[in-house]
Amino acid sequence: MKKIVFKDKNNPVFCSIIAKTILTEKTTSLELNNNCISFITPKWANKQLIRLAIEALFSVKVYSVRVVNTPGKTKMIKGRQSVKKSAYKKVYVTVDSLENAGEIFKDES
Repeated sequence: MKKIVFKDKNNPVFCSIIAKTILTEKTTSLELNNNCISFITPKWANKQLIRLAIEALFSVKVYSVRVVNTPGKTKMIKGRQSVKKSAYKKVYVTVDSLENAGEIFKDES
């Protein structure tokens, strides 16, 4: 069986890995203190694919990738209707230098 290695920067799989960046107080403090970037990815993305995508797209060295699967929740609207919010996957990526990654993520949000 042949192992598939993604090295192309313009690969559509890499471009679809980063769905949305997360900007909260917690993520801002992580960014300033620990060089950690957080964003939302599709459910099918795994740690190895996320690491390859970040390193190929942004030319930074990735130290660690932490993944949090958040379940979907039921929300009540006006006490009668219940709406199901979809589940999503949060990713915290610790990078070598935040200078390169910080400038890149400012344009996306």
